[in-house]
Amino acid sequence: MRVTIVGCGYVGEALARRWSDPSVVDLTVTTTREDRRVELTPLARQVLVVRASDPSALFQALDGADAAVFCLAPGGDRQVGADAYSATYRDSMLALQELLPDLPSLRQIVYTSSCGVYGGAAGGWVDEATPAIPRDDHAAVLLESEQLLEQCRT
Repeated sequence: MRVTIVGCGYVGEALARRWSDPSVVDLTVTTTREDRRVELTPLARQVLVVRASDPSALFQALDGADAAVFCLAPGGDRQVGADAYSATYRDSMLALQELLPDLPSLRQIVYTSSCGVYGGAAGGWVDEATPAIPRDDHAAVLLESEQLLEQCRT
């Protein structure tokens, strides 16, 4: 099975470490930082430095993949604004929507989001029936990105 992890930061790298056996998964990983390439090379057949919001770069990462896991995060070492979240999450889902017709082997997409989209739960249990009520502008971007991905269903 060919899998691409789009965004190999903390979560993506942990997943790549679990799937680093090439006899099980033919793994491609992406990062936005060239300096991470050396660190990630032992984990995957291919390491690409791309921004998922760039359709041609995202196509390169996903071409031929059977599955993709989106573990996106805005770059930097401090909290970013909702605009940076939009540029990372929403714009990447828009690029994916554009590309899907040209990615016939891509049959499964996993998107890691945040429980922040259920900000109205007030500490209570959250499940699939819980209405999404984003707690802030960041969570609203994440919910919008989930909705864009949901529109990709066929």
